[in-house]
Amino acid sequence: RLDNGYPFVIYDPESEDSDDRFRIWYNNCISSPSPAAPNCTVQTLNYARSKDGLTWEKPDLGVFDLSDPTQEYIIRDELRQYGSHNNIIMLAFSVGVYDDQQNVGRDSSCRFKAFGQGQFLPNAQWHNLSSGVACSKDGVRWTDGEEIRFKPPQRYDTQDNVIYHAQSGEYLYTTRDWFMDTGDVGRSIAITKSVDGDFHNIDTSALRNVLNGTNDHQLYAQVTFPFMDIYMGFVMVYDTESSDGEVHMRLSYSMDGFTDWSFVEATPTDFIPLGDLERCKELNETGDFNEHDCFDSHVIFGSQPVVVDDDGDGDMSTRLYYIGGDGPHSGWRNSSLGFATVPSFDRIAGIGGSTSTDPSEVVVVASKRGVKVTGPTMTITADGIGEGASIQVGCNNCSASLSATSAIAIDLSGRNVTSEQVKFQSADDFTDLIGQYVQIETTMTNTILYSIGFE
Repeated sequence: RLDNGYPFVIYDPESEDSDDRFRIWYNNCISSPSPAAPNCTVQTLNYARSKDGLTWEKPDLGVFDLSDPTQEYIIRDELRQYGSHNNIIMLAFSVGVYDDQQNVGRDSSCRFKAFGQGQFLPNAQWHNLSSGVACSKDGVRWTDGEEIRFKPPQRYDTQDNVIYHAQSGEYLYTTRDWFMDTGDVGRSIAITKSVDGDFHNIDTSALRNVLNGTNDHQLYAQVTFPFMDIYMGFVMVYDTESSDGEVHMRLSYSMDGFTDWSFVEATPTDFIPLGDLERCKELNETGDFNEHDCFDSHVIFGSQPVVVDDDGDGDMSTRLYYIGGDGPHSGWRNSSLGFATVPSFDRIAGIGGSTSTDPSEVVVVASKRGVKVTGPTMTITADGIGEGASIQVGCNNCSASLSATSAIAIDLSGRNVTSEQVKFQSADDFTDLIGQYVQIETTMTNTILYSIGFE
């Protein structure tokens, strides 16, 4: 049965096998006494694949033997009949899988990278799983395991994950730690990096808490991913105050990925909201319960975003896959795979302008750091969110002719724009600044600004 799932989904449109265009690695239980029982003592890393990301196949991998007599004490009796005919990769407690093909190539023996706690070493068993990293060419058979130990209170017991940090040439590892602050204690998000770009060489001494919760709202895990030229994370927040045992998925960010992580909102709200719990309770009482409406009423554990060409026409959308649960985190529940969508990857997060209907009320925002000019024309992606929506964007450390006040206002009343050209009254452009970093300033009303670029 699925527990928290800890899903990691990738989309590989260039896969030679169309059945492998979507792949998921997730955690499962092989020791709990019934499909939805608590006390998930023994877990495995499982694999599934799909042509379209909607209908999934659990392939017969022939890798893990459920009838192995040396594992009798940890495997439920009814599972033994399947022997090696299953989709299990290994015993694992919390393994994040990363497709590193853009950095090392499709045919690399370490294209897929794993970070967490699993059977990475030849003699590893449930009572002595290896903690650290491993490599794979196909995502199923793993080699080159390396034991990595951090000082307590770090633990490999939630959704550990790794990504390549292109700006530094290092790997970035996200794991779970613990904090104590003025009498409050709880789980925290911790991050460290590799040494000299070596995936197997983790700087354990550099592990730092980067985001703390509270004892009442504990940061269970964070799935970290690059977003434009910064880094973002889906943070799973365990609400210990909730009698319903809820786990929420919220959004965090960092300018460099290694430090200064914060929630996107001053008062964090759910990025993907839980299902309507009260409505689900009513449906259950009346006998009209619909599992499709209520499968994520209590718990959400998210994967990193995947950008998908849905119709093969080059029009990309972004899917946010997650495991949802219809019961409390520490109790009986069914867990299922679902996904939400956003229109485009750069619309995951933005800066919001005034939501007043008075066009005279504006918000002025200056960028904290420079943006590299890569072309002569500035573009923006933005949504109008009310009456009188408009935006002016320019450079506050360039010539006056390229300032925000010199930009021609873009009317966003009742419309959204993607890669919309920014024009200036002087008709000047950024040709002479290509390759340089400039400071951006925006003046906007009733607008959400998602991204600024050049082309």
